[in-house]
Amino acid sequence: MDAINLLKADHRAVERHFRDFETSSPRAKSTWDRAAQGAVRELSVHGAIEEQIFYPAVTKEVPDLAEVMLRSLEAHNVVEWLCSAIESTSPDDDRFGPRMTVLIDNVRLHVEEEEDDIFPEIRQVMSRRRLQELGELLDKAKALAPTHPHPRAPDTSPANALAGVVAWDKVRDIGQDAIDHLTS
Repeated sequence: MDAINLLKADHRAVERHFRDFETSSPRAKSTWDRAAQGAVRELSVHGAIEEQIFYPAVTKEVPDLAEVMLRSLEAHNVVEWLCSAIESTSPDDDRFGPRMTVLIDNVRLHVEEEEDDIFPEIRQVMSRRRLQELGELLDKAKALAPTHPHPRAPDTSPANALAGVVAWDKVRDIGQDAIDHLTS
């Protein structure tokens, strides 16, 4: 799969979590929690692979988009802070719903800009072969990407790849899985 198709597939996966949230009642706390956790996880992985691989490649190979890539990094920063706030908020908290709504609005705006404006321009400049290579790199990077937001971690290459958050996230996920298993 080429890079743009992979990133669009990620966008659809996040959107499914958003729809689960939006179509459930505020009283359905477990559904809200599951939707939020899924969205945060998808966005954490997606943001990391874009920041570590895709954005640097685009900045280098499509110099006209360098400024746009910087704005995209800033959009990711806002999303990461929102994800961090959501992760630390219970679905019972009055602010949980509004935080999710603000996250959804921000992500949808960013996705629209990428899919309507940025991706078509990249397709005009980058070859199919290069987009395929990047897609393969992005797909492999997902296995090592952070699964939780780290808004204070560096977001530009190479510092973001060296931040050391991946191992911690994997340990955290294993621990949470064990707790979930014991309490279910």
